[in-house]
Amino acid sequence: MNKLYFLLLLCLFSNNHPLLHAQGENNNWHFGKKQSINFNVNPPLQQESNMMSYEAAVAVSNAQGQLQFYTIGSRIWNRNGIEMPNSNGLLGNGPTINGQPAGSSAYGAQVIKHPGNPNRYFVFSGDAQEDNSYNVYYSVVDMTLDGGNGDVVPGMKNIPIMTNGSEYMAVTRGADCKSYWLIVRTNAIWVRDYYAFKIDVNGVNTTPVITTPPAFMIGAFLPLIFGNDGTSMYSMGTGGIVFAQFNNVTGVVSGFQSFTAYSFGPMALSADNTKLYTAEGTAGVKQYDLTLMPNLTAVQNSAQIISPAPNPSHMTIFNDMRRGPDGKIYLLRQEISSAYYNVTIDCIPQPNLSGTAAGYNIGAFDYISSWSPPMGLNTFWRFGDDFIVNPEVDTIAHPAKDTVVCFASSLNLQSPEADAAYYQWSNGANGSTASVSADGLYWVYSTNNCQTYIDSFKVHFIRFSLDLPDDTALCENKTLQLDITDPAIEAYLWNDGDVNGVKTISQAGRYSVRASSGPCSLSDTITVSITHPKVDILQDDLSMCNNNISPITAEANVPGSYYWNTGDTGRVLIPDHSGIYVVNHLNACGLYKDSVRVTINDCICKIMIPNVFTPNGDGRNDVFLPVTAPGCNFMFYDMRVYNRYGQQVYYTNNAANGWDGTFRDQPAEAGAYMYSIKYTNRYTDETRIENGDVILMR
Repeated sequence: MNKLYFLLLLCLFSNNHPLLHAQGENNNWHFGKKQSINFNVNPPLQQESNMMSYEAAVAVSNAQGQLQFYTIGSRIWNRNGIEMPNSNGLLGNGPTINGQPAGSSAYGAQVIKHPGNPNRYFVFSGDAQEDNSYNVYYSVVDMTLDGGNGDVVPGMKNIPIMTNGSEYMAVTRGADCKSYWLIVRTNAIWVRDYYAFKIDVNGVNTTPVITTPPAFMIGAFLPLIFGNDGTSMYSMGTGGIVFAQFNNVTGVVSGFQSFTAYSFGPMALSADNTKLYTAEGTAGVKQYDLTLMPNLTAVQNSAQIISPAPNPSHMTIFNDMRRGPDGKIYLLRQEISSAYYNVTIDCIPQPNLSGTAAGYNIGAFDYISSWSPPMGLNTFWRFGDDFIVNPEVDTIAHPAKDTVVCFASSLNLQSPEADAAYYQWSNGANGSTASVSADGLYWVYSTNNCQTYIDSFKVHFIRFSLDLPDDTALCENKTLQLDITDPAIEAYLWNDGDVNGVKTISQAGRYSVRASSGPCSLSDTITVSITHPKVDILQDDLSMCNNNISPITAEANVPGSYYWNTGDTGRVLIPDHSGIYVVNHLNACGLYKDSVRVTINDCICKIMIPNVFTPNGDGRNDVFLPVTAPGCNFMFYDMRVYNRYGQQVYYTNNAANGWDGTFRDQPAEAGAYMYSIKYTNRYTDETRIENGDVILMR
């Protein structure tokens, strides 16, 4: 197709251009066969596009009117007119002709911005009736992909949500201004249910809210449009013009009413929603006064034809009408005869006005009159659908809340809007709460229930400590100075009326103080007693055995350090010799002493037993006699010697006696003998038994 630019007619030069006051999400239309209109300029400019679609199409721009992408659901082009890399193989909105989907699903392409991710969009695509299938799918486009040109997210394409859908879908806003509804009519022949799918921060809820219309609402309802409130619903079908209410909280459709009108024509609402326009073929374009609602009869009788009389020699078909972002209504009109075919885009420049004051201009854009068959009537049928966005919300700024925080290191500020769709704090937090730890003025920007709130918090932290010493004993004739001064403390009050931060104590008693700054205060108490320091060794003079040494322990009535005359430190000392032991206790009150006399007795009794003896009369080792250590004192002594036959050859109970090597007054034969010695220590009352062998040698 050659690149074509077209002149605009008078209606495009209206002085009151609403575009200057509107958001720009629909400022670029892409539709039909390579057609687009740029509403970012005044007058709007018709341009070429890479769009190829018989019917459904959606173009998405940002709030500044900058094109993001355009789509027929089964194909997606980025802002540069290049199909997104991962958009191949998208389903819906056929039929497929020459390997490409033709886009013949009337309202089968819709786009919804992800309420929880501003970089993502849900692209919905419904099957065309020609394919005899009725599926509805969605794919997810992320504008951060492909270098910021956007692409379909891998693994998030062709996600099915319906198998009994139709070509007729529409989008409206949720009541909370942070969600949307996709409404799809089913493909049943007679009663076509409404399936409403909610889209919120969690994504697409694939469980629909289903409404079955009343019995009189039968047949095919074609256009489905919503008023500015998102709840007034209008459509046209075999029953005429249909009015209903959509509950954008619950998703239920109710309150169906209708009156007879031309079937299957396009519809549009004026910007102020007071006028409903329908295009009824040879009857022309009609305007209905919606201010007369709920009197349906009065609305029906208010119909006025605002378009010029059609050429009687041509068949006139109005394929579509759509309100532009400039507030005007644009109409797609075909004139056909046996020898003539023409497509134009007409314009209603003042649709808010009543009757013919609304105006009607033919040929706002002279579409492509040079086209000829085989394009014929199938050139294109629709402008496409609006990209619906939640409206700008009212802004309510609340006065700053003064908040004083006592003794905390941080504070969690809570937005008054606990269930808002969006939060932005001055410190960068983006939840319903924000943690702060320093004095300052903080604000949170939140949106909820179609309103924006700015709440601010003036936070002042008061932090100081108050720590009196532990309860203490004061030495006699000594004083204790308590200093609790702190620049953050504004006032002091002691229980005796003292208001100073420094207090000197010389008397026993209980002292309490309250320190305060603003509304914040702390209290503490100390009990002071007067003490007479001393140190005592707990044991009296004592005597002990050298094999059973007992420790001696000192104890003082005030904290301090212990030093013994032995050089040892600590409360407990193990004596190692007889003598006088002195402990010195050094404390805050001075140096104090005590002493004890310790006598250590040699109470250890050990015996050494030879293993051989030679009773030959030479005076050396002639007797088998155990040797006892000095200090041994036996309370009981028993020694027995046995030969190899078990005969007792010697016995004594006197530790001073030993065996001379005789048995029955005869020298015993040389060899090994067994001995058993049993004795009891008189000091320790300990009894021991020693058994062993001794060799008698001659």
